[in-house]
Amino acid sequence: MQKIKFIVLDIFFLLIVVACVQAQSTQTPELPTASPTSMSSPTSRPTETAVPIPTETAVPVPTVNPTSPPAITDASRLLWVSSSADLFNRVISVDPDNPQRIAYCAPDQIRLSLDGGQTWEEAIPTHAISAVAEESGYTIFDSASACISVTLDPEYPGSFFIVFATAQEQFGAPPIFYMGFFTTDNGSTWQLVSPPPSATLEGFGGFWNLGGETIEALFTKPGQISDPSANILVQETADGGRTWQPGELSCPQSGPCLRWGPAASSIPGMGSPLPQGILVSSDRGQTWSVVDPPVELRAPSPNQLAAFSDQEIAIISGSSALTTESEAPPLRLSEDSGLTWQMVALPPISLENADLNYYPGLQILPDESFLAQSPESSTWFWLSSTDSIWCPINSDDLPIYPVLLQSVADQLWWVDPEDNEARHISLSEITCAES
Repeated sequence: MQKIKFIVLDIFFLLIVVACVQAQSTQTPELPTASPTSMSSPTSRPTETAVPIPTETAVPVPTVNPTSPPAITDASRLLWVSSSADLFNRVISVDPDNPQRIAYCAPDQIRLSLDGGQTWEEAIPTHAISAVAEESGYTIFDSASACISVTLDPEYPGSFFIVFATAQEQFGAPPIFYMGFFTTDNGSTWQLVSPPPSATLEGFGGFWNLGGETIEALFTKPGQISDPSANILVQETADGGRTWQPGELSCPQSGPCLRWGPAASSIPGMGSPLPQGILVSSDRGQTWSVVDPPVELRAPSPNQLAAFSDQEIAIISGSSALTTESEAPPLRLSEDSGLTWQMVALPPISLENADLNYYPGLQILPDESFLAQSPESSTWFWLSSTDSIWCPINSDDLPIYPVLLQSVADQLWWVDPEDNEARHISLSEITCAES
């Protein structure tokens, strides 16, 4: 019954988004052609010391003529892709230091592969999570008893960091709170990540691994969960979760200093997610500003940051809804490390409904092409980096839902939302179908 409730709510908010979007002119962004690159988060943290994000600054996003989109230079290449902290859609997790080590959440366990998904021989039990949550006054809000996402520790193979949907034991749901748990002994015991001072368990905003031994747990202060410019609090561990201490925001090792802020953990009302902020720093993490408008997570879709060079970056969000006075388009580009942004339109997927500025499942692939679904159906379409027309792809094996497709070697992986099983297809199947 709870699963049906989530599906109904997802459909409800998809209809709201489609009804709200406005007509917009179209033009294909000129992205560089690059050799395939693993779609993963940045690989390590820098040595600079970061300070808490200021609350008064925001990076403006000017609207430009969509007939003259900014072009990424031919000399650039796709450095990295970072997906938003997905607290409510299940995803495949990839070890940033070892792409052969992947994992995903299944009922009462984490399934782990050490050979890129050829075999799934190791299972990390998670059934003890329920008792840990109840000790703090919460119940697991998922009839499948499967976690939402798992973060792998490259340095400590016995440590896992997972997210579960919870509700207050006394009052039930709504609201739903997404909380962080961890184990240091392959699932024999589990603990809740303790929030830093002035934060609460309900302010948890996701785990981040920027490579190496450091795992970050982001939190927001109570009462500021919907404000992307609010102070962000960090708890971090460098020993696989054995000890935690207050930390500070860090930059990716390569490319511009751009990253996601905490995802909104508290889902109020009818279950509508709140925006997740995007943070940018021009001084390698000494101070931070907020890109405005934020990415709206009001419909199920991947949301990505992509770095093409030290200066050129993109925000990709096919489910963007109205955020401020201007509409956030599916693609925003910056040529100055995120200090200013230009809005870019994409060509319509459906010529019959060209006024729908909505691209379910929009995401960038390692060769800098795009995938998205038709707004009217579950059919997946492909747009190469040099084309101006979407074409249906030649594979019928992709999911009918707009989920994140995680690139691992030569495969695209996802977790089927109906049975919580991992699926994959070859990247070579992502080509135009014969007409």
